[in-house]
Amino acid sequence: MKKLIAILFLLGTFSHSFAQLDAKGQHGDMVVISVSANKTFFGMSDFNTWTRQYFNLKERYLLNPAIDIGIIGSRYTLGLNAAIPSPFGFVSGYFGRRLTGNHAKISSWLNLEIGGFSGHFTNISPLAYMTPIGENDKKFEMRYRAGFIGLTSKNYLDFTHSNLKLGKARILINSGFTASVGLMPFKRTWRYGYYENDSTFVAQKYNSIPKLGRVYGNVGVFVGF
Repeated sequence: MKKLIAILFLLGTFSHSFAQLDAKGQHGDMVVISVSANKTFFGMSDFNTWTRQYFNLKERYLLNPAIDIGIIGSRYTLGLNAAIPSPFGFVSGYFGRRLTGNHAKISSWLNLEIGGFSGHFTNISPLAYMTPIGENDKKFEMRYRAGFIGLTSKNYLDFTHSNLKLGKARILINSGFTASVGLMPFKRTWRYGYYENDSTFVAQKYNSIPKLGRVYGNVGVFVGF
């Protein structure tokens, strides 16, 4: 959380930075590709108790680097968002509506987001798991999967807008912050297995491993071009 606050503070201190405007400083239709740092918060107490008890460790959850490809209109937006697991990540699609006026210093959007949450681990395994004969050379991993649906407030800092000039071309620089809340009401599963022929993940489902909480929150900062 401290890292997120520090990043957001640095973004706000640049004198010529970022926004949700086109090359002419207007709110026109455009495609924005953003990179961001995100942190998701959800119930991990049961899972942490399990890893401490049987593996003498607590899995660290770092900030997620993520990429967002969005189409922005005068009133509506849609796009795709993906965060690299570290060890948890997500992939989602969203559709949203603008909440603020055209001349607001901060352009705020409320997005409905639907996607999948994931976790990847190579240092833990189901209890009492016996590796099948002939598969000792496989690289086993444990995976978590859960679908989610939520609402995201995405906010562009229009008052710090700038265009980066490269010769005759201009690159729009857009930035801001996000805050999300939602549920994981769908199936939440743990699987343990390995890749067969480097393409197919062969795994078994395990219900004995504690699942993560159904409610989540997410905060992040981003810079888009």
